[in-house]
Parts: sequence; C-alpha cells; structure tokens
Amino acid sequence: MSVAFVKSFSFDDRQRDIMGGFILVHRDHDAPVARVLGVALDVFRGMGSPQGIKVESSNYVFCYIPKSLDSRNQFLQIDEHRFLACVGTLVYRASLGLQALEQLAKAPDLATELAKCRGHFVVIEGGAEGVRILRDPCGAIEVFADPERGVFSTSFLAVARSMPRRVLRRHEAYEYLFHGHTLGTETILHGIRRLDEGEQVTVRKTISFVEPPRWPVPEPASGSRRALAGQAVENLSQSMHEVLNAFDGRASLALSGGYDTRLVLALARRIGVSPELFVYGQANSSDVVVAKYISEREGLELNHIDKSLIEEKVSERQYNDIILKNYYFADGVIYGGIFIPPVEMVAQALRHRNGAVALHGGGGEVYRNFFGLPNRATSTKDISKLFYRVPAGIKSPGFAINKYTDRIAEKMDLLLGTKPGRIDRHLAEAIYPRFRYRSWIGKELSLNTRAGYCYLPLFDSNSVQLALSIPAGFKDHGNFEAEMINIADPVLAGYPSNYGYNFSKNVPMRQSIKGWILQQRPAWLRQLSFRLASLSGAEARVWHEDWASKLLRLDCPVMRDLIGAADLRRNIFSRTGSNLTFLIQDLNITEIL
Repeated sequence: MSVAFVKSFSFDDRQRDIMGGFILVHRDHDAPVARVLGVALDVFRGMGSPQGIKVESSNYVFCYIPKSLDSRNQFLQIDEHRFLACVGTLVYRASLGLQALEQLAKAPDLATELAKCRGHFVVIEGGAEGVRILRDPCGAIEVFADPERGVFSTSFLAVARSMPRRVLRRHEAYEYLFHGHTLGTETILHGIRRLDEGEQVTVRKTISFVEPPRWPVPEPASGSRRALAGQAVENLSQSMHEVLNAFDGRASLALSGGYDTRLVLALARRIGVSPELFVYGQANSSDVVVAKYISEREGLELNHIDKSLIEEKVSERQYNDIILKNYYFADGVIYGGIFIPPVEMVAQALRHRNGAVALHGGGGEVYRNFFGLPNRATSTKDISKLFYRVPAGIKSPGFAINKYTDRIAEKMDLLLGTKPGRIDRHLAEAIYPRFRYRSWIGKELSLNTRAGYCYLPLFDSNSVQLALSIPAGFKDHGNFEAEMINIADPVLAGYPSNYGYNFSKNVPMRQSIKGWILQQRPAWLRQLSFRLASLSGAEARVWHEDWASKLLRLDCPVMRDLIGAADLRRNIFSRTGSNLTFLIQDLNITEIL
C-alpha cells in the first residue's frame, strides 16, 4: 500500500486575507471523493488560499493548506509513506513549526508527547494505512466532521458545501442568533459536528472516534490567596517563556482596559518581552483611554486602530464584494456577523506582521467569578438561565424559552458527566473554560491561527487546570486576578482600569457590595431583567441596511419558521440574523428540524 505526495498544488495567484487548514476524505464512505474535494477546495479558493499539499492513499485523500500570512512550513514528509502536518500554533521543546514536527516524528508515542506541547493546535499524522487527527487538550481549534460521509475539515463551509442536502438545526440556530456561536459539539447543520475536547479520529479502512477520559476537575487547593496567585503567575510565566522563545520574542497584543490583557502584558514584561501593542476603538472609548494612559507613562509604542474610521465610503458593487469576502473569511457564520466593514482582516494582518505571535488575553475569566455565582451549590439549569439569556421578540411556535435553556443545561451535564440536579460550586467553575469559552473562542482562535500564529496563555491547558484548583471564593470581584497582575508587574497593576479602580489591591468596598448583591439574584430574575431590557435596548444593525436588503431574502421561509413573522425584518437585519440568512441562501437550506 503506497502514499502519493502531490506537493505544491495551487489554486491561483490571489493572496487574500484568508486562512489555511485541511480537508480529509475517506475513500470507503458514501461521499464521492472527487466531488467532495472539488467543492471543498473551491471554498478554500474563495478564501484566497495559497498553494497546498495533497496526499493520496487507498484509504483517504488529504489536502493541507498552509497559513496565509506566515511562510513557515508546518508539513513534514517523514519518508515516502509518512507525514506530519499541523494547523495552529505548536511549540515543542522550544521549537516551532517544521522543527517541532521533526522532533515529534522521532517520538515513540506521539499522543503522549503532544500533551507536553504548548499552544493550540491540530496535528495530522498520516501513513500508507491511514490518518490520525489529534489536538491539544483544550481542543478549541475547530475541526468539523461529517461522520456519515467520512469528511473532515477545519472549514465548516467546506464540509457544508460538500453535502448533498443541508438541514438547519433549530436549537443551534437559536444559539447562534442569541449568542453568536453554537455550544458543545453541535453546529447549525444536521450531520456536521465539531470534534469534542480531546477527541481523536483515525481514518483507515474504517473510521474510529476515540474520546479519552474527561479532564478531572482538581480539588480546591490549600494556601493563601497570595500564595496561590504567585503559583499561577510562575506557571504562566514558564509557559509564556517557552512559547515566546520560539518566536525570538516577536509578539503582539491587543491591550484593553480590563484584567486579562493587563495580566498578559504583565507576564510578558516579567519574562523580558515587550510585545507590539494595539488598541481598538474610538478615541473616547474606555479601552483606548486606559491603553493610551499606560503606554504614554511606560514609554510603550501603541498602535491605535479606530475601526469606525475604516468604514470608508464604498460603492454598492464594492459593498457586495466585501460582504462575500467577509463570508469566506468567517467560514460561514461569526460572532458579530458578516454585514460589517472588513476591519478585522486589516487588524489581523497587522497583528501577524514580521512573523509575530498574536497574544490574546482570552480565557482569563477562569481566574474570576465570571458567571457571578454565589458561593454555594448550583445547577446547570440555573447557570444556563443566568448566562445564556434570551432576548424578547421571538414569536415562533417552535421556540420555548424553558426548553431552550434546558437543552443547554443538558449539554453542560454531558460535558461534566453529571446528572440533572444540584452540582458542587467548585465543579461549576469548569463550565466556563470547557464549555462556554471553548465554544466562543473556537471561531476566533481558528481564524487567527489559520492566518498566522496565535497564543492564549490564559487558555493553555496547564493554566486552565491550575485555575480550576483555585477556591471559588478567592475569585470574587476579580480580586484573585488583580493579585496575579500585582505580583507579575506592580507598576502595571497601579494604573487605572475600565472599572474605575486599579489592580494593586482589592476592589473598593462599594463595588464589592454591589457585586455581592448581584450574585444573590436568582437565575429567573436575571433572565427576566435581561428580556425586559432587550425590549428597549439598542441593537447592533447591519452596515448599509439598504444594500443589505438587496442581498437578503426578507421573506426567507426558514427564517420565518425560526423566529416568526412578527419581528422577521428586525431579526433578519440584526448582526447574527443577517449572517444566518445569507448562509441559508448560500447553502440552499429549505428545511429546519
């Protein structure tokens, strides 16, 4: 049995702001290989992908598309039969890219060695007999699977376009409309799912899915808040040092006025790295005001990107091209929608320039009481109601708010391995990083790592496990994360924040009391308050609604079924509603279940 390596197949000479990834098709399945590959590669062509590498064997066909904004190769042909490929950011023994893969190729047990790697990645190990897909423990980079037809890809659109028939998932469509992403492993289409955290796939003569044991939630650690914060800072410093060494200290960071990016900057400075700083927003926004205040007093160069100024005048034809480009860039649907100016593509190119790794403060909420839970037993149903809040205005007979939040609670129970009912307050801490954040960051992380290198030190698996061991009470009001910032860099901690106070000590008593009162509100009251506020609150609308109306079917039957006729136009012109309508039209979806 042999493997054929077809190197340097190319799409065309276009180099747009797009993403790399892979497409894998099993030969002994229902999907016609030639058609699936053709359709999937058309999607990557629409993204403007650079040249790729194709591998064929009697059991599979694999196509690898490298990063669009970084020339460092992450495909290794080990010999005439075997290869290793990587999507994302993988650092192993202080090596990156091809050098890291060369070292991993010598390991007797690849899966064991991957547990020692840093970063967020998907590794594909291939040979004459088959292919294996493995990922980092957090598993946030999205890999989409159509198990029935044996199709796998980092691109949702590639898998969706290759299906002969597309059916919308009702519940997941609501999740996207309300929250900008779907939760758990399900996507908005029947037949396509995301691989779960830690899930492995082997494609040989047959396909097998291996789901390792769930991460254990560690017991609460003993020690003072100061001691545990110091331990967390040391752990994070070691991880960041290992990763940033592989990039020779070249890094970028978007600085805001909150906790998380301040912590990442403090950690970087602690290990002697000064990342290139960016801030996004209008000149009078709190993020920009705080970031400029810090950079001016510390003598740091700050790149201010006012996204509102990028909304230059365009013609209708240019507008149509931008929306289509956004659609491919988003790989279908994205938080914030596609009917917006193409500002993120501009920002992404700047973050990755000069081969820098884009640092991201996401995931730091794991060091705070993100859900605002009181320090007592709770339930997944309560967490679902208090966090996954539903706006008023959905009048469809197919929607019931209790049924909706109960389904989300079922997904949480499945992840934790718990039964419906009360759960320990400490166990509830795992829901944020392993359920909420993983679902939310998957899209953003995937988009960034397909273009260049990206690293979320606060969402590194070691960091998450350590954070889950912190007693829940220490995290109230942001005091634990503030302690970490103060330990890592006392000078940075002393500067003001978006919250009206600095991070050099506990939050002021007034904010502490207010936070405690908010924590005591029952879940049903928080849900009701949100629904009432949504009736009068301002809603983000699409860019150039008059032109958008020519691209969208305002009488879309599937959307009418989903949200009802009463507020059909308002929902279609919301950010997520317009994006979903565009996707329904593009994929010719006529059914919803």
